[in-house]
Amino acid sequence: LWVHPQDGATDVPVDVGISVWMFFSGPILLNQAHDAGEVLFDTQITTVAQFRPNTSFFGGEEHLTALPDQNGVKILIPKHWTGKPHLEQGELFTVIVQKGFFVDVEGRPLEGAQITFRCLGGDRDRVAPKMIMQEPATAEGPILGNTGLFKFYFTEGVQKRSGWIRLRSLEKRAKDTWIDSKSSAVEIDGSRMSLVLPFGALSAGGPFQLRFPKGTVTDLPRIATDGRSEGGGNQ
Repeated sequence: LWVHPQDGATDVPVDVGISVWMFFSGPILLNQAHDAGEVLFDTQITTVAQFRPNTSFFGGEEHLTALPDQNGVKILIPKHWTGKPHLEQGELFTVIVQKGFFVDVEGRPLEGAQITFRCLGGDRDRVAPKMIMQEPATAEGPILGNTGLFKFYFTEGVQKRSGWIRLRSLEKRAKDTWIDSKSSAVEIDGSRMSLVLPFGALSAGGPFQLRFPKGTVTDLPRIATDGRSEGGGNQ
């Protein structure tokens, strides 16, 4: 199990729309049984919200989004009925996924999980987001030349700013491709950024480099990241 924010994190912003991401080692399903576990959201004082797999839509929002192609799930932290976040500056917050909330493809209940983090205490965020994972992963070998979608995961929620993303053939087999970071080819969902390449952008084969100039992607307080991804495309 890999989660974000990580258990013990101390830099989660106080805001609505904060989500917990969970990725498992294999396929998972929601337990639709009547005795399925719950997801609980706890402050240091009390449980402020909870839901079962079949009651995750409330307040006009879906709080549970399955990511089947990634063996993962996104859990949106509910907000108070006033519209304000349950999160508070400098305070601990715990998300508890009880045993049996998820099952594997054989219907066996998965063990529970608990993530506790501390919200920012109001001090200015001076740390830029870091890229921690990408799909497809270049470490796993050459990337197919017909690959058209990349996903990048950062240590915190990000936003796209003005700038141009460059795809460069390191062996100069193809001309540089430039992508406007504000275009529809770049989509942001929390700490994940999706990038759609033009058709055939990697078809020339050989090693390529994707470069995000500093300031193209920032965290929500606009601390800039300088991202670079290198890997091979083949035919």
